[in-house]
Amino acid sequence: MCYQCTLASTETNWIPPSPVPEILASNTIPSPDQIQAVHESLSTAQTNLSRLDQEINKTEAHLSRLSETRDALQAYTTEHLAVVAPCRRLPPELWAEIFIRCSKGLKRTLAPAVRDTFDPKSGPLLLTHVCSWWRVIAISTPALWTSIRLVLSFPKPYHANLVNMWIERSCTLPLAVAFIEAKPVATYYPSIHWEMNAALNLLVEQSNRWVDAFFMLPPYDFSWQTFRPIRNNLSQLRCLSINTFRGLWPVQMAMNLFEFAPKLSSLALDHAGASVAKFWSLPFLSLTFLEVHQGAESTASFESCFFAMRLMPNLKECLIRCNSSFASWPALPDTTLSQLTFLHITLDQSIFPAPVGLGKMFSALSLPCLSKLELRVKNTLTVKPLWDHKPFVKFLRRSPSLRRLMLDNSSISSVEFEDILREASNVKHLSIYTDAPDHILMWIVNATKPLLPKLRTIKVVDTSVTPSAFPQSFFPLLSIRGSNYEGAARLKSATLHYPKPVDDQLWNRLQRAGDEFLDIVSQHNLRFRIEQPNDIYDSKLHQGLDSGRVSV
Repeated sequence: MCYQCTLASTETNWIPPSPVPEILASNTIPSPDQIQAVHESLSTAQTNLSRLDQEINKTEAHLSRLSETRDALQAYTTEHLAVVAPCRRLPPELWAEIFIRCSKGLKRTLAPAVRDTFDPKSGPLLLTHVCSWWRVIAISTPALWTSIRLVLSFPKPYHANLVNMWIERSCTLPLAVAFIEAKPVATYYPSIHWEMNAALNLLVEQSNRWVDAFFMLPPYDFSWQTFRPIRNNLSQLRCLSINTFRGLWPVQMAMNLFEFAPKLSSLALDHAGASVAKFWSLPFLSLTFLEVHQGAESTASFESCFFAMRLMPNLKECLIRCNSSFASWPALPDTTLSQLTFLHITLDQSIFPAPVGLGKMFSALSLPCLSKLELRVKNTLTVKPLWDHKPFVKFLRRSPSLRRLMLDNSSISSVEFEDILREASNVKHLSIYTDAPDHILMWIVNATKPLLPKLRTIKVVDTSVTPSAFPQSFFPLLSIRGSNYEGAARLKSATLHYPKPVDDQLWNRLQRAGDEFLDIVSQHNLRFRIEQPNDIYDSKLHQGLDSGRVSV
């Protein structure tokens, strides 16, 4: 094929015929005439080979020119498609909103809750390396640069450069800052001169812009002295989190840096901070949110969490993760938190069963406005810890506003569950973690006086080691509570959750129940959901998803 006129080439005899075909595949010695004929044929073949090489070179040169032309045409097309692309018509303000919702940074092993915004592959720096247009928008969007995570180690010049860049690009917006001690090396720790850290000093100078501050520092004077200038300069601080890398706070160490933070409303502490909170100077009256979480070494004691709550009479939300106390418990003073609406308690039982459980706290607490309670007892022991049933039931009587209840405690018997559900008569949303789900549901279905008459949603989690039995009371619950009866509220949503794989018997039972599921939920317009690791549903049940009434 000619590359110029696209006509087929007429030269097809590039390879001459062999003058000696009869001796090519033999050891016969050619005659002088045959030798002469072979030389003449080789001369013709070599001439043709040279001509073919020339043709190939011309074709390759032409192909190269075509490739270059194509690349230029492709670049032209790409550039002009960008001109008419819909995204080009987006105003910079909309691009800025999109960028703000992008990844804030890399999730590190150390303090994973605080993203590493300096990471060039996942933070705002990534947006500045896509194109010049994105770079201009990213740099001119102050909200992208308001989060700073500073890991304190030997100071390096680029640390200060990065911090200064973030401060300048964030303009005057409030800052979310994090100060994290790098994992210490025994050969130099604690000889780091924190006060000579330029990046740290730059952030301290901007403390009047802090709105969210996270600290993971050792509980020693040398690590907090650099922060002395912030004491009277925290006019915007709203959220404060104090964590210790290791060790405990000395009682004699006065923590008064945050005493004058008039807008502070949220406080998060680890086990070490919770144990000494009563010795600190904080604006306790303005705090409405408290979280006590697990520290690097252990959880806080139950007693220290209780007394930390007492310091904050205006609490509205409280999340506590604590352990059982093995010392002799003092009598806890009666405490009323009249504004607390949400309380979450996770109690770790990992060494020995506590001689005294949650009872003393529930006996002392009065929460008249409590609307949501979550209680989880994490037990890794071979024996079940004691459950202080009577104090908890009395606590429920003093909580008339309770609407959402979550209980995860293997020590609560089915009979005790009935008492709890009877006292929590105003609960609308119930979540129960139990290894005997059928017993719990049976109490709700068969009670002579309806339990939980206002119930709208229920979630039952089967915590059995090997779930093997389908709760027979589940379908009656859906049928009875899915319709209005005796003036009771109508059940709207029911969830049966299996966190572990079910055995074959239960798997087959759930398979056979497909038609029954669809029939019940279609009659009562329920939202029904089974959550478990096995894929047990056939196409017939999945078709019900289109109606919006079945969720699998």
